This record gives sequence, C-alpha cells and structure tokens, in this order.
Amino acid sequence: EHGLSRCVMGVARESVERKGWIKLSPLEGIWAVVYAGGDLWPLNCSCSLAVLSQVPRRILVCLDYEAGRVTFLRADTGAEIF
Repeated sequence: EHGLSRCVMGVARESVERKGWIKLSPLEGIWAVVYAGGDLWPLNCSCSLAVLSQVPRRILVCLDYEAGRVTFLRADTGAEIF
C-alpha cells in the first residue's frame, strides 16, 4: 500500500559529515525529496514543488556541479519536479 511506503532520495555535498546526527537541509549540503503517505515534497527547502497529479514511479536526480544546481525530474517525461 502506497500510504505505508516512505523514502528519501537526493544528493549530498562531499563535505557532509558522515557520522552522527545530520541535519537534512540545503544549508548543510543535502538536497532531497521525501516520499511518504502517497505524497512527494522537497526536504527542508524553500523550493517550490511542481503540482503532481500522480507521484512518479521513477525520479531522476540531476546535478550540475559547475552551476551548483540540483534538479529532480520525472524519469518518464523529463518534467521538472523541483
């Protein structure tokens, strides 16, 4: 059942501490989306999330290192999620 499924996916800056308590936020070098209760949203980010009629089954996490940009896309359409 989708309501019981939960996951977090994203990327972390190389300098993020690997041990102990980690604050999951872009200020700490972590960009992620959370899936829980059938919904998808950005984790601790002021970014706006695209309105989704249906949560995608696959998500692409794209990193443009030189531009300092992380983008989350629908794998099936390439549409930007945030």
